[in-house]
Amino acid sequence: EITAMWALGLCGCHGGAFAPGFEPDPQLAAEWFQKAADMGHAGAQYCLGLCFAYGTAVGHDESTAVLWSSRARDEGSEWERDPRFSAFRPRVTTWESAS
Repeated sequence: EITAMWALGLCGCHGGAFAPGFEPDPQLAAEWFQKAADMGHAGAQYCLGLCFAYGTAVGHDESTAVLWSSRARDEGSEWERDPRFSAFRPRVTTWESAS
């Protein structure tokens, strides 16, 4: 189930905030986000973009961050309007303008 993969990624990012007793594991989060993103899950695509934007477990790669965030937007992701990701939005806009 694609949504479960995304949820496992969220657990890896946030640990106990989503699953009591679950320790944050950024590597695990990136792996689950990648699996769900490859299958077309817009939320996972956006989260994977954040991983690349901030270098969380996958290394900092601005062009890959833009790629995944753009795919999420193309899939109709509402995440871009989420205020929790407001710090990322200006960077993506700048990266997209430069490419």
